[in-house]
Amino acid sequence: MCYHKNGLSEFVAQQLPYVGKAVTKSQSVIDGNASFTDSAAAATALATGYKTTNGYLGVTKYNKSVQNVRELADAKGAKTAILTTDAITGATPGGFLVHHFSRSDTAILQKQIDALLEAGAIEYCKGSVDNK
Repeated sequence: MCYHKNGLSEFVAQQLPYVGKAVTKSQSVIDGNASFTDSAAAATALATGYKTTNGYLGVTKYNKSVQNVRELADAKGAKTAILTTDAITGATPGGFLVHHFSRSDTAILQKQIDALLEAGAIEYCKGSVDNK
């Protein structure tokens, strides 16, 4: 929000010339195996452009790793960071960080995040829990 001298607010993003749309319906919903898309599948869809099974992070329904936008930026030389109010191993940040078929395997997710930090693939990474 931008606040003007008169105290009124304006949402500046409404002035941008382009609009994007994403449908994050998970493969689980498409296949009829679930009635909702969970945050792991939604984050993976937003981060990678690929639909996946509920509970999967950064992998397709066939458990094949797919590049996410943070990895693409890193590959182009950009510094990247993840900052969240969720646990850093949570499903939403996980969609931009890891590649694993279970959002519940927090030890494996944390190992992958630690490896990214050690390799310098992430400049900064912090969540409300597991503050790495």
